Amino acid sequence: MAQSKLKKQGLGGDIPATQEKGRLEKRQLVTPADPAVTPRTKICTKCAKTFRVDPGKKFYLCSDCYRRTFLHKKASSSFDTRILTSIICSTCGTREYLPFVPNQHEKTFCRSCYAEQRLAPSLVTPPAKE
Repeated sequence: MAQSKLKKQGLGGDIPATQEKGRLEKRQLVTPADPAVTPRTKICTKCAKTFRVDPGKKFYLCSDCYRRTFLHKKASSSFDTRILTSIICSTCGTREYLPFVPNQHEKTFCRSCYAEQRLAPSLVTPPAKE
């Protein structure tokens, strides 16, 4: 293709007169900035404010949004009210309190029966390999 056609397509540029056509030229390497040393500029996902991130840290929120979300949750979690569910063990019949609501109330176990059941070998035998 002629050089004018390449320019119209937005490809290529001026070919220096000193170079031969079809010959490769070795250029100097450009070393990119080391991400382990260079601080980066990021955009907050909540408020779209730009902020700088120090090397080795992976934040996606600016310091203000991070403080508002995570530190608030962390401080309040120690004072949260926990709901305990009263159950009667289906194996031994003792009354126990669980820190969660079980899916199947008829198959609930106290801590000791649950530990025994977990450690006991399974009653179902695996299929024999041929």
